Amino acid sequence: MTLGLILCAAPVQAQDQDFHQVFSFGRGTPYQVIWSPDSSQILVSTIAGIWIYDSISFDLIRHVETESVYIRFSPDGRWLLGQTNTRSQAIEIRDAKTYERMDFTIDAQRVSFSPDGAWLIAIRDSSLYRFDTTTFTPTLLNVDDFNKGTFPMWSPVWSPDGRKILLSHSDGSVHVLDAHDGHLYVAIPAPPNNSGEEDWVYSIWMPDSSRIIRFSYADIFSGGPTDTLGVYETATGKLVQEIHQSAVFALSFNPDGQWLNINSDLYDAYTLAKIGTIQLPLGNFGSAVWSPDSQSIIFQNAIDGIIKIADLQSRQIKYNIQLPRYQGTIWLWSPDNRKLLGFSGKILIWDMLTGQQIGQIEEHIGVSIAGTFSSDNSMFAAADSLGKVRVWNTTTGRLIATFTENKGAVELLLWQPNGHLLATGRYYLDAYLYLKNDNPYPKTDVNKVYIWDTDTGRLFDVIELPQDPKKAMVIAPVTWSPDGQKLVFGNSKDSDVRVWDAVKREQEIKYVWGEGLWPISFPAMSWSPDGQILKLEYDENSLGRLFDARTGKVLVRNIFHAAFDPMKWSKSESQLRLAYARCVNTNTVPDCSVSVKIVYDGKNPTASNASFDAARDTPDTIFGKFAVAARYLSWSESASFLGAIVDDRIIVWGIDTQRGLYRSAWTSKSENLRSPQDRKFSWSPSADRLIVCMDADESQVVDIPSGDVLLRIPGTSCPYWGENDSMVNVDPLDAYIDSYTDQWNLNTGEMREYGHRAFSTLTSSDGNVYVDSFGGVITLWSR
Repeated sequence: MTLGLILCAAPVQAQDQDFHQVFSFGRGTPYQVIWSPDSSQILVSTIAGIWIYDSISFDLIRHVETESVYIRFSPDGRWLLGQTNTRSQAIEIRDAKTYERMDFTIDAQRVSFSPDGAWLIAIRDSSLYRFDTTTFTPTLLNVDDFNKGTFPMWSPVWSPDGRKILLSHSDGSVHVLDAHDGHLYVAIPAPPNNSGEEDWVYSIWMPDSSRIIRFSYADIFSGGPTDTLGVYETATGKLVQEIHQSAVFALSFNPDGQWLNINSDLYDAYTLAKIGTIQLPLGNFGSAVWSPDSQSIIFQNAIDGIIKIADLQSRQIKYNIQLPRYQGTIWLWSPDNRKLLGFSGKILIWDMLTGQQIGQIEEHIGVSIAGTFSSDNSMFAAADSLGKVRVWNTTTGRLIATFTENKGAVELLLWQPNGHLLATGRYYLDAYLYLKNDNPYPKTDVNKVYIWDTDTGRLFDVIELPQDPKKAMVIAPVTWSPDGQKLVFGNSKDSDVRVWDAVKREQEIKYVWGEGLWPISFPAMSWSPDGQILKLEYDENSLGRLFDARTGKVLVRNIFHAAFDPMKWSKSESQLRLAYARCVNTNTVPDCSVSVKIVYDGKNPTASNASFDAARDTPDTIFGKFAVAARYLSWSESASFLGAIVDDRIIVWGIDTQRGLYRSAWTSKSENLRSPQDRKFSWSPSADRLIVCMDADESQVVDIPSGDVLLRIPGTSCPYWGENDSMVNVDPLDAYIDSYTDQWNLNTGEMREYGHRAFSTLTSSDGNVYVDSFGGVITLWSR
């Protein structure tokens, strides 16, 4: 199936009425994919609505506009339920044949159908409701006993006989209620917990409804060393049996209720006697999925991308499916048992008679994880988690090129300054993990950078470090020279920095870092504004060096970087300032200070030190004396402001680069700041605003010149301005602030819920074009 430009109703609004939509691309990242009850259709729910495909031709049949992203059919096949991911969590009901919406919604957080589909139990806050699925008239159940417990962590679980419901609570306790009136049958207390952490549990019914199995849900993911599964009588809550397993990752009964699998071990569903084991190779195999006819079961190793489909009669592996590593795919059998569907970005379908892939649906492009404008703003490039890079014309919206050579997620997009070449690859976070684990990564290009010619749409060149079987070879970091003639990148194995010439298409070792000194942390490179100096630095308490860009000679070495935030070049001058905190112990109170040192000055090279030691050298400026050391230091992007967290305050100093003066720009009040471990702040790109994470219920946007609070943002998650690095162009007007699920307009204070977005709103340098990435749908707006 060909992936083309798809115009759809985009779930975003223009920032200004002067903007119009140029194009919208993609049908959204799947939240859920389900089969229709008769196996004839595949339904895909996304931020952009529900997309319905023919399961034979895989052609699009219909698009349903809705905000519902969590969907399911009722057991009797009459209804399709859809729930939003917004705070309201409203549930809409649709006719499963026509997909027409009923004229009412269910206001609930968790719902569950009875086995026969005749009833629906819904939880809203601390209340339990029962609905007749013919009229959907709600009945409030008697849940006085239930209200005394903690809030259920999961949806109600109906007993197989449809008479009772089971609720697992966050404290580990379990309640069994009468499904008709909510009467409490039995309460099973929480198991002993010596870990000091909340022990989430999950419970399931035995096939005859007479017993319950309770186990630790956390062990499914954390791989705890041992898990004890308790079997309890439904009538009395009495513990009648224990099953000991090492690290439970999968537990379920087969559809006909005869067998129980705990990991790859099989048990008799009634006696719980172990009857056999499916032999799996060693590895991190996760969830198990039964086929509808109970004859097959799927095991997945998401790390290695290996799928094993086992035959239950022979207990042997019947089919093997190999996917890219770290492809966390969700698997679904068709109700007719003939096909298998897996989705993670793209949607793949297999024929289970032959074990061969028979189709795929590619319109759901996966999560877009990086985007950037060309330097002249005429093109926009976006990369996704499936390894594809697409380039559009920002005036016409035409898709210029699609690049597919990259293996694995593309996280690095670097456009040639004033040119048409685009460098793509992995970002250095992935490279760091690769180095740290010293783990071969054969299906992902951490040792390559691809150079694309966006004029021709073809691969221009590949920068590659040869792989060493005994040592990871990672290209990190990567940056273009300001003139666009050279691409500079680090070589993790040989501890050197290399230069690729865009004209000659050759690379050479240019800057030698030093044997054994290549870090095990996040490296970064940047150029002085005049392009004469290359800065190579690392995170806190590490070393940095300055190189002459023409000769590769080390100009300044052993820069001790004590600030948490990276060193910053002044945008107006070729000057590098280093902020650091230090204390001199005395017999009484520690004498601590926040200081700044100019370690390189392009206009006055003689003022720069050949080396710098924060413990000994004299600072150029002491910003403040304190009784305790500053815990966090951060430069604004232009290096015109320095922020610090000292004791219970956040202090911001302004710096006048011409006169060498400074002023105290803003100091927070202490009463509303978060606890020290959660206290933090972030700069706006223009450096005159801060987001300060206050107490557990609020963050604040502060105007630095005036000290006024511009916006109060509720919630425990700290919002942020867009990532301010070479991958992403941030909004130059600082008009929008993002968190993981929401966005606020700083000018109006309005908030909208949009679900997951991989990058913030990206604005062209001239402010005339911006791009929104919204749940797998990329939309471009222009004046």
